[in-house]
Amino acid sequence: MGILATIKFNPIFKHSAAQVDYIQSDTEKYLRRLQEEVKRIRLIKTDISDRDIFFHAARYDGIPVEPKLALLCDELRAANHRIKFGMRQDCASRRITVVKSNPDGAMFGSSGSYSLLCELWVYLPEQPYALMRIGYKNYATTAHASDDPTYGIYSRLIQNRKYNTDNAQHCMLMSADVGRAVKNARSVMRPYAPQETAQVKLDFFTSAVQNETANFNVAVHNTVSEVRKNTDLMRELVHLLESGHEFLSVELKQQVQAYVGARVMQKEHISKVRHGWFVTVLTRKDVQHFNVIEMFDVHKSPPVMHDPQTFTAETMPEELTGKMAVLSMVDVGTRVSDVGMRATETTFYVERV
Repeated sequence: MGILATIKFNPIFKHSAAQVDYIQSDTEKYLRRLQEEVKRIRLIKTDISDRDIFFHAARYDGIPVEPKLALLCDELRAANHRIKFGMRQDCASRRITVVKSNPDGAMFGSSGSYSLLCELWVYLPEQPYALMRIGYKNYATTAHASDDPTYGIYSRLIQNRKYNTDNAQHCMLMSADVGRAVKNARSVMRPYAPQETAQVKLDFFTSAVQNETANFNVAVHNTVSEVRKNTDLMRELVHLLESGHEFLSVELKQQVQAYVGARVMQKEHISKVRHGWFVTVLTRKDVQHFNVIEMFDVHKSPPVMHDPQTFTAETMPEELTGKMAVLSMVDVGTRVSDVGMRATETTFYVERV
């Protein structure tokens, strides 16, 4: 098995915003809220139709979006019928007020409104992170720029050097033409490589390992301090020098024993060579598959990684199966010492000591 060439990882891109389980959750909440808003509109005017309510919107997968954004969605789904669209709470939107004339000339709509989305995330349900975010809005960054809306493609694979790294537009390509926007989107419509996924939350994992070492160091320091500040120390040391065996202070003896024990645990921890695996759980046709990247020396950042391998539950190594069973029962972000850490619902760092 050969070592893979380094895969470029874009730390500027907001990978956490692209997490698919968050997108699905936020989209479900939005659609439930939309249902409630439509009910309120119908209370104001009982005979209003869906066409009247969504007159200014194009509904895509049930989500009301800018009509020009829906054109881009159509083109992308034609390129890949498996992609889905969803939203996050920070996606751009504008408020649409529903207005309909009554025969008596009265108008309503002041409390009958809903959010029309100007941006959507594009994702594959089986992947942990989205492919990209698309939008149709004014992406101007200066007061003198045009107020006209444009198509925007936001992706980890884009580095637009016209903008500083602190601007979201640094990871965007923009165009007023839908044809150009389609080309831009299709050029970056690629799932995360396993090595990219491994690096999204790698800092949290390596920090957890390093923090454990720091905790052992603190324990050693604290026990040494307890010994040094003990008032019986000099008398005890003189007695040990003279007699060679008995402790006069039981407390001091216990403190020294605690120090020796902490030192032993510290040395054992530091001497362990820590390797590991990064595991992505995928479900295809109701069958679980495990995409596994072997990692060496996880104290390094980033560690050396080998080519990914795919296993089923029957072919996965026994040690990996046992530790995955433990990590599957803990919360996301939790690390179990010498076992590993659950990074997301479907991705795991497994330690090999």
